[in-house]
Amino acid sequence: FLGCISFSLASFFPPDSELIIFTLAVIWGSISITLFDCSTDGLAVDTTGKDEYGKVQGLMVGSRSLSFILLSVIFGNVSGKTDYDLIFWVIAILMFFTFILMIGYRSKSISPKIEKFQWSAFNSLKKPIFLIFSIYAILYSLFSFGVDGLITFFMSREFHVTEIDQRNFNALRGIGVIVGAFAGAFIMNKYGLKKSSLFALIFLSFGAVLLSFTWNLYSLFIVGTIWGLAWGFQEMVFLSLAMDVADARIAASMFAITMAISNLGTALAEVLTTGLVENMGI
Repeated sequence: FLGCISFSLASFFPPDSELIIFTLAVIWGSISITLFDCSTDGLAVDTTGKDEYGKVQGLMVGSRSLSFILLSVIFGNVSGKTDYDLIFWVIAILMFFTFILMIGYRSKSISPKIEKFQWSAFNSLKKPIFLIFSIYAILYSLFSFGVDGLITFFMSREFHVTEIDQRNFNALRGIGVIVGAFAGAFIMNKYGLKKSSLFALIFLSFGAVLLSFTWNLYSLFIVGTIWGLAWGFQEMVFLSLAMDVADARIAASMFAITMAISNLGTALAEVLTTGLVENMGI
């Protein structure tokens, strides 16, 4: 609800004349989204059995990608024809719709396995399994998002793509992510979390190698879709692993810490890939 109000206010204060108020509104809206995201992740950990991790995260990753495709098309068309304040209103309306859905949520659907918050549960962060997972989270984000961030630069430099070409690629990659996340959920249910994790890493590496063999824009569209499949599968596996290592007593906090650790890898990816490109080429 706070996010809905914040983005609504942002539409009334143009940044060229009311920069401070506009910035505060957007920052508060972003904080609200982060809090909501953290809460839903914690709820997922609290209410989901281990055998349903893949199903839940497959749905979340796939839905996020579908939303990105739809909203990028909508925002791309709207921003070129009208002011950006309409986009903030769209965001606010969508968030209000989510607010209505949460009002209708009934606590009776919550699993009885929920445990109460305990400060002592933060000792779980010191366990070897969490430290190993943290290293994995950093390395996965480092290479996965590092490669993903290079694709746009590669398209622009090698093939001189247009804005329409870029949108088409993003759409195909997004479709790949959706299919990869949903298919990965079925694979995880059949073969388990460990085997799925190993396969996802191999698949992601294979997709990254294929990108280096593209020779024109259409080949990049095909390989980009395969990369989306691998990326969606691996992202679903990563989030499922994060659910698995989270202590139920601090579910939301531990999941949020895990995401913050993985974001460290994402930040390092920009520095590392820039240096590699300058010295080795894409």
